[in-house]
Amino acid sequence: TDGGRDTYVRSALRGGLALLDRRLGLTVDLPWFDAPVSRERSGRQDLGDFRIGVLGIAWQRHGLTLSPAFRVTAPTGGFPRDRRGTVFEPALLLEWQWRNGLTVGTHQGLSVDVDPEAKTGIVYVATYHVTWQPIRWLSLSAELDTWIGAYGPTGLGDLRAVSAGGAARVNLGRVRIGLVA
Repeated sequence: TDGGRDTYVRSALRGGLALLDRRLGLTVDLPWFDAPVSRERSGRQDLGDFRIGVLGIAWQRHGLTLSPAFRVTAPTGGFPRDRRGTVFEPALLLEWQWRNGLTVGTHQGLSVDVDPEAKTGIVYVATYHVTWQPIRWLSLSAELDTWIGAYGPTGLGDLRAVSAGGAARVNLGRVRIGLVA
């Protein structure tokens, strides 16, 4: 922990469905484990907030893909959090298929927390990833996420967070299912 803030280990089940000749995608995110490593070690095996999203390919050329995305997170889960509002996340994704089976990319976006009890909070979120697909139906990823509080309720402007993670995804035609930690 730093300055009294907790460090967590979290995991989620994620799924995706490709539509319209793979130019449009629907995503679902179901967090299911949350363990503060600085306090209790048992963790919580509960469902977190439900997240659903859509993304589309706006431009694709020479291995580069540019995709606008939009996700909504509903406060349905049992994990502790500072705010209980619905979160809207507009974003832009850029990926480059560097070599056959190896992709690098970034996800740049805003997380807009619409809390009916307080002012809207805005957080800048940036994710960087490397994905390796050793075989057609399996992909492995390493990710680095950063959060910077931009505006909002007391304390949100002081938000600075970094996380590192990994994912294993099974690709079954138009459906992709993965475990992210």
